[in-house]
Amino acid sequence: MLLPQAPKDEAARQTRLDAIGLLDTDRSERFDRLTKLVSQILEIPIALISLVDHNRQWFKSKHGIDVCETERSISFCAHVVSNQETLLITDTLKDPRFVDNPLVTGAPYIRFYAGVPLILDGFTLGTLCVIDHKPRTLPAHQLQILELMARIVVDECQLWELIKQHEQQTALQLQQEHYRQKKNLQLQLINQAQKIFLQNQDVKSACSDIFDELLELIGSQFGFIGQVFHQLDKPPFLRIHHITDISWNALSRAMYQQYHESTLDFHNLDNLFGQAVLSNTEIITNDPAQHPFSRGVPEGHPTLHCFLGIPLRHAGQVKGMMGFANKPGGYSQADIEWLTPISDTLGLLFHARNSEEARLKAESELKVLATRDPLTSLFNRRAFIDQCEERLEAVAEGQLLVMLDLDHFKQINDNYGHAAGDAVLRHISQSMQDHLRQQDLLGRLGGEEFAILLTAPINHESAERILARLHQVIAESPIAFGSQEISVTASAGTALQHSGDQLDDLLSRADASLYQAKAEGRNRICGPLGQ
Repeated sequence: MLLPQAPKDEAARQTRLDAIGLLDTDRSERFDRLTKLVSQILEIPIALISLVDHNRQWFKSKHGIDVCETERSISFCAHVVSNQETLLITDTLKDPRFVDNPLVTGAPYIRFYAGVPLILDGFTLGTLCVIDHKPRTLPAHQLQILELMARIVVDECQLWELIKQHEQQTALQLQQEHYRQKKNLQLQLINQAQKIFLQNQDVKSACSDIFDELLELIGSQFGFIGQVFHQLDKPPFLRIHHITDISWNALSRAMYQQYHESTLDFHNLDNLFGQAVLSNTEIITNDPAQHPFSRGVPEGHPTLHCFLGIPLRHAGQVKGMMGFANKPGGYSQADIEWLTPISDTLGLLFHARNSEEARLKAESELKVLATRDPLTSLFNRRAFIDQCEERLEAVAEGQLLVMLDLDHFKQINDNYGHAAGDAVLRHISQSMQDHLRQQDLLGRLGGEEFAILLTAPINHESAERILARLHQVIAESPIAFGSQEISVTASAGTALQHSGDQLDDLLSRADASLYQAKAEGRNRICGPLGQ
């Protein structure tokens, strides 16, 4: 048996054959009707469109035979490709090249073969051939018909290629348009989140406003966005800023309602979604039940087919996370890449909000340090004076300034210690706060000295009642310190604001009244409205 040789341009020929894209495609009516027509016109039982591949010949269309391919080494058509010309064998048993060919000695028992090369762009890609089980001749006019039909087959191959190229181009354009739309939506969501945050510094509103379109962008059924909060000596927790309503029972509906009305916090992060926070890595699973951190879902919860968890980072630190579930076809690295610009933006917004809250907290703490007495948390001397001046400027007359000293306070420190003295000061401060009106001012001026401004509107009866109650509470409420009880009394002097008074005027008169109370034996109130 003579083996077919590869043509000199085999590599380029194979490349051209692959480029058409016909190999291993489904049956096509446009090619099948040609082989059927050739068989009927030439009255030959078998007609094939054969494409000669690397190690095989594959039949794009076959009529009168069931096999789809044969080895290239025993292929008659491979000889046509090698010689790049028509091959006509009237009786294979009389041709020494093919007499012992397995396709002659066995099925399909070829006795007659005529193959015309299919030449495209100068490359012989295969043949249009006819086969019979008995020897025969092929008149010249029938050979011309076969050659004419071969050119039609080549035209169909070119048309196939053009159609496929058009389909690929159309698909590419659709893919590019889809990409453009997704990219525009991605940028829109980033801009939207930034705009809302800059308007009101509210990350929850920013997350809620973009969430539905974010869910659409990633093609998921439900999800959530949360911010991580850290606690001293406790694990972090996740505060939910937006979550899909997938209520399935009374408890889950109550949880969703809680999110809407106040806050919803997830403290247990030892689960599938929590790993995005705890491990600072993206979590992708398209089989959640088999994931090592899966803890299942609550009874009645929609089935979790797949899950994607993405940390929201700033400078490498986790500030929050996004979780998505049930995307048809599952999640992949491409989803993470699409979401990265959005997750980076949200991570930055969370960080900015954390920084702003830290700044406000620091300012508040500094303000407290600057205006509050560290022992009693009352206004300190400077803050009390500033507040008084504002009130006196706002109201011309009728307010009452009270200067109050604890009697014999040094003896308490000497007899019981300074810790006991501090306990007395804290107790007295709280007692006075409890019995003053919300609008009244109370401050510790230093040591055991306090000051009170009973602000307008106040009448004589109310002022007398307040002062009497304060005096009584101090005198009749011993302070427990360890196993001991410490009794204390107070002396106070008052000054009533008159039109044109400055704060120094009131302080001077109140001090004089306080001196009088001490001179008269302490444990009393002197001055206007005094007892």
